[in-house]
Amino acid sequence: MKIFTIRAIAIKPTGKLLLARCTPGAIRALLRRSALDEAGEGFIDVLVKMLIVVVVGAVLLAIMRQAIPQVFTDMLTKIRDIFEL
Repeated sequence: MKIFTIRAIAIKPTGKLLLARCTPGAIRALLRRSALDEAGEGFIDVLVKMLIVVVVGAVLLAIMRQAIPQVFTDMLTKIRDIFEL
């Protein structure tokens, strides 16, 4: 049986990267362990919440621009005046 040495990257619980030479069996075990690990479950939830907040904010901004256009034109004029040389 041939043993292939491959550089594998693993992340320790402390957040540090660990570079090691691994055999294919060790890589399979690492992949199996990471597939069963549920430590990153909250990332998708946070991403969806952030997306919802951005969409709702954009909709509210569009509604406010239609309802009170004078406020936004005054604000843009003041900002332009600040940055003019």
